[in-house]
Amino acid sequence: MAVLAHDTMSPLAFAASDTTTATAILQYNGTSSTNPPAMPAMPSSSDSGTANAFYFGLRGLGAPAVPAPVDVSMTIELGLGQLPCDPSQTRCNGTAAAAAMNGVSFRLPSPETSLLGAHVDGVAGVFTADFPDGPPPSGTAMSVGTKLKKLSYNSVVEIVLQNPAAVPTENHPIHLHGFNFFVLAQGMGTFAPGSVAYNLVDPVARNTIAVPGGGWAVIRFVANNPGMWFFHCHLDPHVPMGLGMVFQVDSGTTPGSTLPTPPGDWVGVCDAQHYAAAAAVAAAPVPVPAPAPVPAPILAPAPAESPLPPPRAVDHKPSPNLPQRREHTGTSNSAAGRRAKGHLACFLCSVLLFFLLRQHKA
Repeated sequence: MAVLAHDTMSPLAFAASDTTTATAILQYNGTSSTNPPAMPAMPSSSDSGTANAFYFGLRGLGAPAVPAPVDVSMTIELGLGQLPCDPSQTRCNGTAAAAAMNGVSFRLPSPETSLLGAHVDGVAGVFTADFPDGPPPSGTAMSVGTKLKKLSYNSVVEIVLQNPAAVPTENHPIHLHGFNFFVLAQGMGTFAPGSVAYNLVDPVARNTIAVPGGGWAVIRFVANNPGMWFFHCHLDPHVPMGLGMVFQVDSGTTPGSTLPTPPGDWVGVCDAQHYAAAAAVAAAPVPVPAPAPVPAPILAPAPAESPLPPPRAVDHKPSPNLPQRREHTGTSNSAAGRRAKGHLACFLCSVLLFFLLRQHKA
């Protein structure tokens, strides 16, 4: 077997071509041949015709039940463009490369907020549920936003993913969280409804599809998993550029189809309500217990350990936005200094007790 990477970026001058080939030998039990098999003739790493013929021809195992009829039909166009620099882009000069789905460059919410937390707690201003079902008119300026598409529970969703022939162009591996989908058709050029035969007999089931540069793919899935689910390009640098969106799937009517309520003691970096509560608790002064009395040095039992302050509800992941608790570093006359003296006396008592017991045994 021989595997060669398919360089899909065009023109190839934008990418460093990978000409390495991985090889392996499959040998069945009971065979005695030791002669190495012949190396297969490999296509060029940029031979998209050969690669697409193989990829588009994949078939699934068995005859799955493809969901029908379609309740939600969408066309999502992948796009590249320019946007003004974000404040976080300190080395950006005027504009920066950006990506979008249907003209919307996706932005994740701030670190203090999650989409699911904002939905459960009713926090306004975190997202809007107006992601468009199709691309904007040609020439429309790219916009920025945190836009979601709401889906009813158990609805059948069909999406045409269109990857226009732009410069540069490349395959985009689009990944859906929370679901598998059926790949019904793939092709080059612009998708034309009604002119393509869908594979409804043995389509492959996947959660990631490489949408070809200058081509398209049609996928279908059942929205039967309540929650917020990211749909994005799996080339990681394209995510902060904005090549993604989110599906908000409503709960059903049965206990097994309802999104459970987060536990009451859940404190996470992604929940605005609990995050603020954790910050308030962390900012509160922590009482320092009075030091234990210093015992007599002769055969006295060691004093009980000073009680610890009660545990505080703090975030499991440190964050620069949470006030950090600092221990007091006062002089020996402070509470911390007196407590240190008590610990030293306890240690000396233990040493003296150990010495006396050894003397008594002798």
